[in-house]
Amino acid sequence: MITYTLICDKDHEFSEQFDNYDDCMAKLKAKKMKCPTCGSKKLEKGLSAPSVGGQAQPDFPTCPAAAGCGNGGCALKG
Repeated sequence: MITYTLICDKDHEFSEQFDNYDDCMAKLKAKKMKCPTCGSKKLEKGLSAPSVGGQAQPDFPTCPAAAGCGNGGCALKG
């Protein structure tokens, strides 16, 4: 499954899941979906960032020493 952002002609954005890109485009062309906010069936696929898999990286630096410094001389400590 893949999630795409869809945008209606009134600029409402929402997300939907599809089997793949071709599934998304076929449903858009057939007008099988509608905007949950206004009901419009004039939808287009918005820009989407690719999912590259793997685990997310932490937003903070990690200690370069495998076991941690533990001696109070850590360069990463504020």
